[in-house]
Amino acid sequence: MTTILFRNANVFTGKNSTFEAIDFAVDTESGIFIQKDTENIEKVIDLQGKYVMPGLINAHTHIMLDPFFEIGGLSSVSTTETGTVVNTYIAIDNLNKLLKHGVTYLRDVGSSDNIDLHLSKLE
Repeated sequence: MTTILFRNANVFTGKNSTFEAIDFAVDTESGIFIQKDTENIEKVIDLQGKYVMPGLINAHTHIMLDPFFEIGGLSSVSTTETGTVVNTYIAIDNLNKLLKHGVTYLRDVGSSDNIDLHLSKLE
């Protein structure tokens, strides 16, 4: 287990609607916040001016749709228009965008060819 201590973070704990200035440690294997254990700290990162919050949940999404037409204007709910390979590419691109925006859990509510189910089984 590697432990990283993060100092001076503004953390949204969910206890109220504000961020709290705290230090915290993370086990890099599990990604879980742990009590500060100064004996096992391998790295210290200063988060002065940075904000930390839990992952967001998107409870209604269609991962294979391209709502902003950023991928060459492709957007389809059917593989008959674009094909399974293109829709899978769009889905992976959308998943990466969601993760970059803080979404760590989602519920897909419609993909053709079970693209969402196939992707969820990949490691």
